[in-house]
Amino acid sequence: MNLKSDQVIHGELVAKDGNFTAQFTAVYGLHTIDHRRPLWSTLTQVGTSVMHPCFVTGDFNSVLHAGDRIHGSQVSDAETRDFDACIASTRLIELKSCGNFFSWNSKGQGDFRIHSRIDWAFGCGNWHTKCPDVCVDYLNPSLSDHSPLLLIIVQEGRSSAVSGTAMFQVWHKLKIIKQGLKTLHRKEFPRLDDRMDGIRRELDETQSQLAASPSDIDL
Repeated sequence: MNLKSDQVIHGELVAKDGNFTAQFTAVYGLHTIDHRRPLWSTLTQVGTSVMHPCFVTGDFNSVLHAGDRIHGSQVSDAETRDFDACIASTRLIELKSCGNFFSWNSKGQGDFRIHSRIDWAFGCGNWHTKCPDVCVDYLNPSLSDHSPLLLIIVQEGRSSAVSGTAMFQVWHKLKIIKQGLKTLHRKEFPRLDDRMDGIRRELDETQSQLAASPSDIDL
C-alpha cells in the first residue's frame, strides 16, 4: 500500500541489492493537537493494514510521556492522549535508541531553552522480530533545532556463513562489517575539508555538553 497525505508518506523501502525490504512511513506532524488528529487516523489505517516488517519515523511534533519536555509548560494529558491511543491501536513499539534523549530545542538560553522529545522511531512486531538489534541514534542537531535520527541496518556481514566457535563467528562478522563501512566511507565521503571537520567537532562537543547541562548559559 502506497499512501501520502499532508503529514504522512508511506511506501515500500527496498535495498539496492534486493536483500532487504520493509514498509516505511515518514511522518511530519503539524503544530497543534487538532491539526495532528488526521495524522493519528492515517497512522492507524497504515498500521492495521501492513503485513510485512514496517517502521515509522519522523518529526511527530508531539511528546508522548510526562518526562519528554523540560523548561516548558508541563506535559498535559490532552497533548499525549491521541498519540498514546494511536500507538496502542497500531501496536507499534518504540525502537531502541541511544545518543541524546531530547530531539528538539527552542534555541533559547538557560531556563528559557525548552527541550522536547518529539522525533520518534517505531517498529511493528514483525520489524522487531526481523531487526531486534537495530538502534536509533539521536545525534547532535548541528545547525538545526532538531536532532537527526540515524538508523543503520547491517545485514550483509551478519548473514555471512562462518564456521568456528561462537566468539570467532562474531569476530569474523564484525571484521566483514568493518571492511564494508570502510568501503562506504571511501566511496561516499572522500576528501572532506579538514577545517570544516574541526568546526563541526567543536560544535558537536559543545552540543554534547549542552545535552547533559541544558541550563548552562555559557554553553
